[in-house]
Amino acid sequence: MMRPRFFLPMAERERLLDRLLFICDARHFEDSEPLGMSWGWLTTQPEGQFLERKSCYDQTGRTPRPRPIKEVARDVAEALAAMANADGGTVVLGIEDDGTVSGVPDKYPETIWKQIQGLIRPQLNFRFVKIGLEGRRVWIFETDWSAEAHQLTDGRYLLRVGSQNLPFPARDIEAMKRSRLERATYLAGQLDRP
Repeated sequence: MMRPRFFLPMAERERLLDRLLFICDARHFEDSEPLGMSWGWLTTQPEGQFLERKSCYDQTGRTPRPRPIKEVARDVAEALAAMANADGGTVVLGIEDDGTVSGVPDKYPETIWKQIQGLIRPQLNFRFVKIGLEGRRVWIFETDWSAEAHQLTDGRYLLRVGSQNLPFPARDIEAMKRSRLERATYLAGQLDRP
């Protein structure tokens, strides 16, 4: 399996995102490239195992209307839980599926992350970064692989497979995670040998 071209080692991504969380001011949304990073790849990278874009707008009418915040929070929570149950990934809010930057409406509260956390059990730790892209607000949510199986408060367990969040039995997710932990523990033990 090929890794996406934006792949960075997890330690490097954490270091950069931790600095971004410190640097990004919630009231400062102009086109910028904090730490010399370009965010343009968010609009061109195809959606897949590690990337999902979410729109904040209902496009069914003649003019786009902001979607209800609860609906958007649920969509982001579903993708984050599925990604944490698989290999981790990034959910970008404010970019359409085709890569068009539509932005996050001003009426959306920055406390959306609390709503998202409230929809996932056990609590999922994820990073939340606010950036400006093409003059619009864009919010980025990133999660790592988790050793725990996460479910939504409606009882569903989801697993990220390609570009889809699929219902998956909890026991199968837990078995995959146990197997992965056993392999990692075994390999770590092999590295410790003289």
